[in-house]
Amino acid sequence: MNKSISVVLTVILMITVTSCKKDVNSEINKRYMNMESYSARADITVTGNKSTETYEVYQAWRNPTDYRLEILSPENMKGTVYIFKDGIMKYKSRDFKSNELSKSQLNGEYDFADIADFFKRVYESGNTSGFVENSEGKIVVTAKGNGKKDRFSQTLVIDGKLYTPESLTTFNIKGDQVLRVSYTDFKLNPVLDEKMFAE
Repeated sequence: MNKSISVVLTVILMITVTSCKKDVNSEINKRYMNMESYSARADITVTGNKSTETYEVYQAWRNPTDYRLEILSPENMKGTVYIFKDGIMKYKSRDFKSNELSKSQLNGEYDFADIADFFKRVYESGNTSGFVENSEGKIVVTAKGNGKKDRFSQTLVIDGKLYTPESLTTFNIKGDQVLRVSYTDFKLNPVLDEKMFAE
């Protein structure tokens, strides 16, 4: 009798674990596979050879290519705005009026802070079931870069209950952290004013 109960409990446990894994991927895919827009406040930490700098920023993205990053702090960079639209980056700051760079001049590496680019690479690789829940209840997925970005990999950590991003970390080929985006207020599919991408 006890053996029968043990077998039943084992089967139930296996079904539960399998269901959890299925639900994690289903929930993430449902939210982010066809994402139309997002906005977020975040801290971006950039680690160089000699120093580490942290910037508080506001991010906004709208499908397919509109992206805005505005620096909120430190004070000496507050008000600096980068806007990416149709392959062109416009930027302005206290010291510079609006200027432009083409995507080819940027070497394609500006988007390491953009979570929409990360999800695009995940789904283009066909990795719709690679989201794994760890022992802390966080959902984790890693994606390799492409083209010149193959020198890097990125790991996204998602809250296992709210399904909102917590951090997006970029590592170099040696496995050292070079950039980390820590989200403090992430909104999925908000309505974004056209003016945000037209400065």
